[in-house]
Amino acid sequence: MPKAEEWGLDLKKLRVNARRMIENTIWYQENKEALRERFVGKYIAILGKEVVGFDEDLDHLRESLGEKGLDLDSILIEFMNPKDMLMIF
Repeated sequence: MPKAEEWGLDLKKLRVNARRMIENTIWYQENKEALRERFVGKYIAILGKEVVGFDEDLDHLRESLGEKGLDLDSILIEFMNPKDMLMIF
């Protein structure tokens, strides 16, 4: 099986990003209801236990985060649907 480096992957960066995503996810779960009240109907971007961007359009949000020089691989993006909205997949 090929090693990550053979695929051009940086293991140190992957570990750092994974740790950030875990921290972002925990913070999101702990603050989901307050975030929903403030950002309902929008995508939010979370990094370092704070909202670093939000928009109704996912592509526009990702573009604006990139323009700020933020690493999208370490940012959690969630859609804040209304509490009573039923999601069917």
